[in-house]
Amino acid sequence: MATAKTNIRDLAPSARQFWKQAVVDQLSQKVFDQNVDYHRRELPMNEVTVLSLNEIAVQHRKGFFFHLPPRPAWTTQADTDRIPPERVAKVTSADYPTIIYMPLVWSDKAVARFLADSHRGRYLRSNAFINPPASDTPLYGVQYAYQRCPVFQTSVDTQVMFATKGGYYVARTSVLVGILGIDNAGKLGSANWLWDQSSLDKGRDHEKRKSMNVAMRAFHLASLEEVYQHIVLQCSGGGLKESLMASEVGSIIPRPQPIIVSSGRALGSGLSANAPSRRGEKRKFRHRGTKRKLEGEEQAAEQDQSVEADD
Repeated sequence: MATAKTNIRDLAPSARQFWKQAVVDQLSQKVFDQNVDYHRRELPMNEVTVLSLNEIAVQHRKGFFFHLPPRPAWTTQADTDRIPPERVAKVTSADYPTIIYMPLVWSDKAVARFLADSHRGRYLRSNAFINPPASDTPLYGVQYAYQRCPVFQTSVDTQVMFATKGGYYVARTSVLVGILGIDNAGKLGSANWLWDQSSLDKGRDHEKRKSMNVAMRAFHLASLEEVYQHIVLQCSGGGLKESLMASEVGSIIPRPQPIIVSSGRALGSGLSANAPSRRGEKRKFRHRGTKRKLEGEEQAAEQDQSVEADD
């Protein structure tokens, strides 16, 4: 089982590493990986949850989960130039999921390959950017919500997973709009009391929050396995439509606009084009070809001058 601080590279392959029975144990895991600068990086909980859900999925032989960077990892606005024209009005920053479910039936060979793979190998395979499925694969987005995490209404009905130490709550965005309300930017109302029950008795809106809390109880799930079963059921025969195709995954994370002018300077321009040598000499020319050309022009000019003098 995972320790308080687990380095994913040091773990031997096992069938069940991140999937915990108790919700408190599930959410208190500290899993680390090594980034490109050789510094330890703690995996966000949506990524750990995906690793856990895939351990459940392989046991039930149905479905596969991908993770995307959580919202704090990006701050720029979406660049609609990178989105296919038919999806510009549909895929927005509000539609951004942090967990993606893909319908899949596991074969014996796929199960054996998964169990033999390292935990870091499974982590990389569950990265939607590194290992996207075939472009025509339908996918279902899930917003993973933690305390004070913004949750949005999506243009296509999707699911939201609230992860609290008292259990999970999974509901569709269309249902949550009726319970939590929504602002003009498409952001759903706060459900902070799910993590802080004491806030139900505070403030002038405490009666309203209590009624919201009662309504949310209908979507309470006691374990991660129940979450898995609920998501699979909603996406497979539960009437929930796919929220995006695999070909659109690369276009849903915001990127800087390509028209932004670079603040850098082209090589060979400015002072660098005529820099002094180590001996203190000033170079007249940077390239041999340019030097030969100008020397030839100087010789031709000298010949013209000598001809004029003879005349």
